Amino acid sequence: MSDPSARPPAQQAAVAPPADNFLAYVKAFGPGIVVALSWVGTGDLIDNSVAGGNYGYALLWVPALQRAAGPAAR
Repeated sequence: MSDPSARPPAQQAAVAPPADNFLAYVKAFGPGIVVALSWVGTGDLIDNSVAGGNYGYALLWVPALQRAAGPAAR
């Protein structure tokens, strides 16, 4: 049998070295961090806080349902 970890160089993933300072660490995020931070806005923060205050633990099933239905919605 052949060793599955011995792949040709064309199939090996490139791994970046770890960041050595804070600026390099921030640059490693790339544009994805901008998209992620712009996705959740102040409206989401306020709505989630109000829903938590009004309903308490009664809505705790919603994240589980969202997690289960998420792949089907894509």
